[in-house]
Amino acid sequence: MLATVTAAGEPRCAPVGALFVRGRWYVPTTAGSSRARTLAARPALSLSLAGDDSFAPADPAPAAGPTDPARRS
Repeated sequence: MLATVTAAGEPRCAPVGALFVRGRWYVPTTAGSSRARTLAARPALSLSLAGDDSFAPADPAPAAGPTDPARRS
């Protein structure tokens, strides 16, 4: 879910797909879309994604610190 705010201060939420590549999130859209115009004018946003535990970045880097104890099997 992508949340943005219009020039009038109205919240807008829309379901989106997203890609995580080399440390950056990409949300596919077209340059002339309302979403693209809103983000160009006001880049603040909230992105919420739901999925299973098998999510991994497209270009994963080694963990820099200890692993989360809750994830250990």
